[in-house]
Amino acid sequence: MKKRISITSIILLGTFVIFLGFIYLSNPIVLNGSSSTYEDINGEKDIIIHFYNEGIGRVLLKEVLINNQVDNTKVELGISYDTSQLVQSGTDNKLIMFGELDKEYVNSRIPSEEILSIINKKEMTPIHYGIRIKDYEKPIESITIKYKYLGFPVSKELTFN
Repeated sequence: MKKRISITSIILLGTFVIFLGFIYLSNPIVLNGSSSTYEDINGEKDIIIHFYNEGIGRVLLKEVLINNQVDNTKVELGISYDTSQLVQSGTDNKLIMFGELDKEYVNSRIPSEEILSIINKKEMTPIHYGIRIKDYEKPIESITIKYKYLGFPVSKELTFN
């Protein structure tokens, strides 16, 4: 009986360790390869870093560090709803909205063949995501994104040349 309990415990512990390894190594946040900038008439510049979630579950952004420093007044999550337009600043598109990082989940990426039918339904479905950095004056060397994935805290660091 003790041997059976020991084997079951080892199997359960091994499964849990493999699950945690999957979460920390999967890193579902992926840059989509583009970013955009916008400068208003006052000279303030916004940078949008476009990304998507390739994971199996939702992601909740908790914090973004720019050059290893926290400045939550300058960072927002942008979401485009029911539009094929990427998230960008300075647009009149009312379907692109910005808000606090930890208020909206980032859903898994929608396959491209389904986007048109989702847009036509007009159900305010989030399609594209971006992180907006408002009026940051120093050169950006690195960004660390801290988020929750499947209930566990994870972080991803991006470096720029």
